[in-house]
Amino acid sequence: MHILKNYFYSLRGLLCFLRRFYHKVCEKTGLIFYSKKQKYHFIYQFNLENKSKFSKAGLVFVPVPFTAMGLKAYPTDFQLGTDGLYANRYGYWSFFLDGKQKMVFKYEFDVISYPKKLSHDLMHFVFADYGNVPNDVKKKYLSSNKYLRSANKDIVNLARQLKADEENVVMVMKKINNFVISTLIYANPISGLYDAEFALTYRKVDCGGFSTLFASLAMSLGVPCRIVSGFWAGYVKSTMHAWVEFMLPDGTWIPVDASVEQLFEHGKSYKSGHFGFVGSDRIVMSYGCDIPLEFNGKKVFIDILQNPYVYSDGNEAEIDVQVECVSERLRF
Repeated sequence: MHILKNYFYSLRGLLCFLRRFYHKVCEKTGLIFYSKKQKYHFIYQFNLENKSKFSKAGLVFVPVPFTAMGLKAYPTDFQLGTDGLYANRYGYWSFFLDGKQKMVFKYEFDVISYPKKLSHDLMHFVFADYGNVPNDVKKKYLSSNKYLRSANKDIVNLARQLKADEENVVMVMKKINNFVISTLIYANPISGLYDAEFALTYRKVDCGGFSTLFASLAMSLGVPCRIVSGFWAGYVKSTMHAWVEFMLPDGTWIPVDASVEQLFEHGKSYKSGHFGFVGSDRIVMSYGCDIPLEFNGKKVFIDILQNPYVYSDGNEAEIDVQVECVSERLRF
């Protein structure tokens, strides 16, 4: 029995290796769909349900990609806005729900998604080159917030240890990515965003935790970063996902998807995503985190623009939200 068990694990390991090798070859040769430009039709539908016996009124906000084409929404009293920090576009409805009442919201659009890859001619930058980056960019993408804890003492010391005497930016970012992959464990997915301190302490987090830890370590070394949130596209299920991008001194944003890279190496996912590459199998909904929304003279901060955000005079907990998203690949 022991010999059979070892044989089974060896065979499973070999099959996993072969599948990884096959997908890597398909990615490099352009034989897999996400290695090329894709066009999708995306449908975002959700239900609001008032769980209390009292009526509720308020606003519900949803992300709208800047690249969205042919946007249609139901109900039709859909308005568009832009956040004042990252310039993300969003849409919103007003609503009124009687006690125990449900209401359906839906919007849809077409969008084109491109693969994004680190090119070899961008490998030469050193940290001193960030001296030419505009101050407004540094302020926006180097500032700590509720989720990016780049001023945390443990994170600062860890980042310095990982950097050591290396001055090449890409090489240090690879070190940070490898540390995140080897330290964290993909688990406990949530609809919100884990902060970097939690990720470093408790280790078992989802894609958001991988991203906030990478970003915080990089930012503590003076490398601008931003969280990217969106949905998988081109698969049976269009589930949520988050990754990160760091900025090179020339303004180029480089993708990093540590959580998918870890899952891929363990044979648990064959979607796109590793250091320096994300495919066209995703739709970007928003950039940044701890995003400010201003409306009716009020200002609130939300983790990321991904799920519907409900505002109802402090009684949001009594309103249940159920989301369903579907993407369909279209021919050009």
